[in-house]
Amino acid sequence: MQTIQVTVDSSTHTLDVPQDQRTITLTDDEEIVQWRFTGIRNDLRPEVLFDGDDPARVPNGPFTGVRIEADRVLGQGRNGQSGAFSYAVELRAVDGAVVTRSEVALEIVVEGERRDTSPVARVFKTNDDELGVEPDNLQLYTGDAAIWAFEDDLFERDDVYPDIEWTNAPGGQVDRRLGPFRSMTRRARSLVGTGNNGVVGDYRYTVFLRRKSDGSPRQSADPGLANNGDPPGSGPGTSSGGGD
Repeated sequence: MQTIQVTVDSSTHTLDVPQDQRTITLTDDEEIVQWRFTGIRNDLRPEVLFDGDDPARVPNGPFTGVRIEADRVLGQGRNGQSGAFSYAVELRAVDGAVVTRSEVALEIVVEGERRDTSPVARVFKTNDDELGVEPDNLQLYTGDAAIWAFEDDLFERDDVYPDIEWTNAPGGQVDRRLGPFRSMTRRARSLVGTGNNGVVGDYRYTVFLRRKSDGSPRQSADPGLANNGDPPGSGPGTSSGGGD
């Protein structure tokens, strides 16, 4: 895992990145980059924003997922794109307003190409008003993020949110919150799992749409996920990490 240090000036909130970290290179077996923010105030949050001028690029740059924490940002999982990705680091207020933004050129250069094997599941309303999931057996490989995209018509009410619970794992030891991942992120209409835990085998889970008022759910059956290890075509020396 490569680390980029971002120093926050406590009085001006300006952001500084060391000269030798302003451009970094990811080789084909590197999966994770972390931006570590030093000196950030508790009422601010860090952000990494990749340039979006090229419509062929995704908002997360070369990564399948970006995770924001109190004092760092993690880019996890390679999405198969190569080339140079320009970005900025920012500090934002709780309401999302930009407080400050880096003024120096920052770039990640990705060498080689990797096919994106990250699975996406569609979550939809069934005829009996429960949740269906397609495909019902996701195929996960090292470096992938998994995305559960909930269809818009599930959100006719504005007081519901998506959730997931893992019910079975290889060896019977189930992390009911994370399953095969090191991080599960809940977004307004999707769930994203990132950072492979390295335990290969078959997992089962249930997705929910819960009411914010009382937690009562609409739920799916028990679809599956196969954690397969290294992706097809991986050669010797390919990382089997995916977590931190």
